[in-house]
Amino acid sequence: MDTRLLTGAALGVLCVAAVAQPAIAEGVEDATQLDELVVTARRREESLKDVPASVSAITSESITRRGGIRDVTDLSYMLPGVGLANTHTINAENNIRGAGAGTTRTNNADSPVAVLRDGASITGGNLGGRVYTRADLFDLQRVEVIRGPQGSLYGVNAVGGVMQAISTRPRPDLGGSIRASYSPKIERTQIDAIGNLPITDTLAMRFGVQVVDKDKGYFFNKVTDSYGDKEKYQGFRASALWTPSDRISVFTVYDRSDERSSSNFVNTTSQVNDVTIPASQIYPADTDGPFVYANNASNDVNRDVSNWLTEIKVDLGAGKLTSTSLYRLRDTNWSQDADRSAPGFGPVFPASCGTQSCSLYFYDRTKIESEDLRYQWPLTDRIDMQVGGNATYKQSLGNFISDGRTVSATNLNPSAVANTASVGNETEHSWGVFASASVRVTDRLTVDAAARYGEAHKDFLSYVTNRQVGAVLCPYETPFDALDVGGVCTAGLARLSDTFTSFTPSVSVRYAIAPDFRVFASVAKGDRAGGFNGNTGFDAGIPATFEPETTLAYEAGAKWELLHTAFSASAFYNDYRKLLVGQVNFGPDLVPRSYRLNAGDAHTQGVDFEAFGSASWPDGGLLSYSLGVNYIHGKVDNGPYKGLTVENIPEWMVTASLYYERPLFADWRGFASLNYRGEQGGYTGFIGFNNQVSAARINLFRGGVGVTNDALRFELSAENLFNDTYEAIRDTNRSIWGDRREVRFTMSYALGSERRAR
Repeated sequence: MDTRLLTGAALGVLCVAAVAQPAIAEGVEDATQLDELVVTARRREESLKDVPASVSAITSESITRRGGIRDVTDLSYMLPGVGLANTHTINAENNIRGAGAGTTRTNNADSPVAVLRDGASITGGNLGGRVYTRADLFDLQRVEVIRGPQGSLYGVNAVGGVMQAISTRPRPDLGGSIRASYSPKIERTQIDAIGNLPITDTLAMRFGVQVVDKDKGYFFNKVTDSYGDKEKYQGFRASALWTPSDRISVFTVYDRSDERSSSNFVNTTSQVNDVTIPASQIYPADTDGPFVYANNASNDVNRDVSNWLTEIKVDLGAGKLTSTSLYRLRDTNWSQDADRSAPGFGPVFPASCGTQSCSLYFYDRTKIESEDLRYQWPLTDRIDMQVGGNATYKQSLGNFISDGRTVSATNLNPSAVANTASVGNETEHSWGVFASASVRVTDRLTVDAAARYGEAHKDFLSYVTNRQVGAVLCPYETPFDALDVGGVCTAGLARLSDTFTSFTPSVSVRYAIAPDFRVFASVAKGDRAGGFNGNTGFDAGIPATFEPETTLAYEAGAKWELLHTAFSASAFYNDYRKLLVGQVNFGPDLVPRSYRLNAGDAHTQGVDFEAFGSASWPDGGLLSYSLGVNYIHGKVDNGPYKGLTVENIPEWMVTASLYYERPLFADWRGFASLNYRGEQGGYTGFIGFNNQVSAARINLFRGGVGVTNDALRFELSAENLFNDTYEAIRDTNRSIWGDRREVRFTMSYALGSERRAR
């Protein structure tokens, strides 16, 4: 392992050893609160230590101590075993136990990690539909992660595990808070404001506003004489909690956000990381390093998201009924400089663009409507039952436009008006039912079983539009209207339809050897949805449909408490069938087209270790700490990639954190924090497996110091504390670079219900 990866692991080990002796002051609450840390990872409330699986949770207090969450990058420091393919764009993607986080395994296919917000799945679409948006991570009560297949409770695409963000509910007391941060080097300002308003004894409301403005950055465009990684964001949230009786609660939340950021072309350099790629895929080498580039076309992203969720809970006496309804709409516009250069700033790259004035435009509009209904009740004193079902409608409508100046095998005479567009429209109607039982066989032995059956019907329409063919002009307003024009204005039409079924059972056993030491074992099946390859309309060699990928997962582990610290360790083995990978085919027109393929079988195995806790001193000092170490490795068992290592999986991941706080004067307390995230080992790539591109090593620290009391907090912090120049992602012919050090000043003020609890 890399030296600094070991350093990150040692950070957590040392802090555990350091608190082996402190006594807990009389009357001071142990901040670990192991018996009180309740999660809903299995669709019911239960203590974290009782869940027979590898589960991590971070609370709002932990989030505050670690400097807050701006986006999924910040979240990656806090969640053990959750990797991040950090493109520094909205297309970042998480990886849990080898599922996700890489174009080789996920491009144009559903995410294998279930991403939920307040109980509803929010994944879908091609642009930014695999991870949380900023709005999803605003004003959080808790974030939970359960690793390993969870298809029996959450359905298709929970192969790697489940991530769930839970919003803070309105409170019965008046309160408010404001938080402002400023990063002088990049001129970034962020303001978060929250208000909590009780209306009546049974109704409370909560409002939040988040504004971000970043005028500079780290990646400078020589052509425009400005930074390309600027940022603007506005988000608004309103929620209400109505409890007309002790048996009924209605929570509803609506938020809307508008985000403007950049594509990853601004922080991309052309590099041959795979020596086997053909010369036609090699861009000219960058001569000015990762932080300077020359583009004459836009690299902007604009994403608008609206989210409306309502959760209704009713205590019927014999059991509890929960309904969760979701409506989510996401509009994304994305533009890129296709040739990644400009006239006068580099060699012409004929294989991509003969004029160095090529642009690509992406548009994605994804709508999700879902209803989830579940009922939980005690069948006997020792058996808890849960049944439920869900129905979901998804539509993803998108296009990919080339502006017509691109030279290719089918466009030897480029024209600024002869642009083409690839259009895709996929709709999905799905439903599923599940049942689970938790049986306390003895006071020490508990057996859990669950199963889910589901069906998903998908319809897919794809085609390519032409703006002009010879002397024929195509008078459509948008590419979506081109079918109405017909004739030579469209080509490669494909209409595909299929129904996919899934059955995902699971069984787990938990045994308490002692009150503070439990062992568990489980076996679970997971399904990743099948889908369509739109390029089949051009190339008969591309299969129209790819089959679902299935996983049978085995896990065994233990959870225990010692010296005010909670420990969890487990080993797992995943057996894949019909492994989904990406491939490229050169059709009759010699144009390369990517598609999904069921390549064969594979397996992965690994271990997870996690420790977290805290200690208090009689003088009021507090130390909290966490450590996560995760290892995974996998091989392809048969098919065209037999014997190769499964790619896009970091073999080693380490997360660690330290937070120390002690009294200064009056009610003021000083604090210091340090967080670490490291990844090492494995291979990455873009299309196909060949084990030619070693994954980038990531060793990042963030730290902060400051003072706080119950109402005010002042903090000086730094991202990328040691100012490393590092590759966030490596592909076959490029590297995407991470940000340099960002120093940030933060001030916050809270009153009433929003004041910090000691």
